[in-house]
Amino acid sequence: MTIHGVPRAYIQVLGYQRTLQASDLYKMDPSRESGVLAAKLEAAWQRRVEAAADWNARLESGELSPSLLKRISWAFRSISSTGEQQKTSWSKRRAALERHWRECEGRKEASLTWALNDVFGNTFWIGGIFKAWVVLNDCY
Repeated sequence: MTIHGVPRAYIQVLGYQRTLQASDLYKMDPSRESGVLAAKLEAAWQRRVEAAADWNARLESGELSPSLLKRISWAFRSISSTGEQQKTSWSKRRAALERHWRECEGRKEASLTWALNDVFGNTFWIGGIFKAWVVLNDCY
């Protein structure tokens, strides 16, 4: 048995002998208490919301432009369009694709997943990997 197993064994034996009391348990690391973590998560979420709002404002104002790869893909899509779209000019089709990007695809929303990453880091992702492994393997 390792040194790390001793406290767990002590708690298990004590819990088997009698009902555990609050004084039997070890003190939690203050940085892991719910109040502290909730405050950190709220701050991380607020930063994510503000960053998304800033991005969307810059996108609407025209300050941001699409990447070169995206503009090249729009050019190929505009050239190769068929049917009703073929009746409009290439530049109008390309402008419609950019307008759609500015109004829909290019917009960002705040992500709770990334806010949780900001607070918990690797612990969050490792827990998610274990959860996915359990679900995929039906190990209960």
